[in-house]
Amino acid sequence: MIRIHFNQHELIICHPNEPIFREPNGVFWFSEDTSQLPTIPEFFEQHPNIPRLIIPSNQPESTLKEIAILHKEIHAAGGLVRNQQGNYLFIFRLQHWDLPKGKQEPGESFETTALREVEEECGIHNLTLENFLCTTYHTYRMAGEICFKHTHWYTLRHCGETHLLPQTEEDITDAQWLNKEQIAEAIKNTYPSIIEVLQEAQLA
Repeated sequence: MIRIHFNQHELIICHPNEPIFREPNGVFWFSEDTSQLPTIPEFFEQHPNIPRLIIPSNQPESTLKEIAILHKEIHAAGGLVRNQQGNYLFIFRLQHWDLPKGKQEPGESFETTALREVEEECGIHNLTLENFLCTTYHTYRMAGEICFKHTHWYTLRHCGETHLLPQTEEDITDAQWLNKEQIAEAIKNTYPSIIEVLQEAQLA
């Protein structure tokens, strides 16, 4: 199952035998011609009362590519960082709890981007990249363009001094190590794509 987020709406691409396909109140796109589908922001702006659109597909990854090319594609990477005390690194940006992430620079691997963005946004070092976690997708408007963002997430470990220095020029007003109970509270004020990352890590 692939989820593509736009604000609080989501487009889901899934195989027809997945349980979500049997949702009694689901709204489905049955046409095999995905080129007829409007861009994701436009669809949900035109149909604000539809929280979720489900596209059945025998080849979800191929369908994802067909939809992505309707937008300006952007690749980014970020990290879910755990310290020696078992707490996780969160940032507070634009009045929401978030995880450190950012756009991939030319010539960078996604792993390098994830490490660099965590260091820049939180002011810490001594990071070790562990494993690939998942990729999330969301769409948004920027300067008149409709963007489709692929964010590649990795688990990281941090050892040593845990003092944090939020990158205020990126609108980050706070950075904190949160325990699992605090994460449960932060989830109430975060983005759907971040919840997806935390679910993948079994933290939500």
